[in-house]
Amino acid sequence: MSTGTEAWLAIGLVALVVFASRASGYFLGSKVREDGRLRRLFDVLPGCAIAAVIAPVIVRAGAVEIVALAAAASLLWFTHNLGLALASGLVVLIAGANLGLVL
Repeated sequence: MSTGTEAWLAIGLVALVVFASRASGYFLGSKVREDGRLRRLFDVLPGCAIAAVIAPVIVRAGAVEIVALAAAASLLWFTHNLGLALASGLVVLIAGANLGLVL
C-alpha cells in the first residue's frame, strides 16, 4: 500500500470511529430516564472532563498564568461575556510574554 492510500485509509477510519461514537452517544443517551441517577451523572460529566484537562495546567502554571486565569474568570463572572474574558486572559499572557515573565 502506498503512503497516500494509507493516509486516506487512516483518515476514513478515524472519521468512522468519531461518527460511530457520536451516533452511539445520541442513541444511548435517548434511552436514559430523565429522573435517573445516570442522567445526573451525564449532566455533570462535561464539567468533569473540562476539569480533568485544565487541572494539570493550573497546577503547573506560573504567576502570570494564574493572573491571566484570575482576570478571565473574574470578567466572565461579572460580565457573562466569554469573548471579553478570553481576550482579557490573552492580553495578560501577551503582556507577560513581552515583559519576559512567561517562558
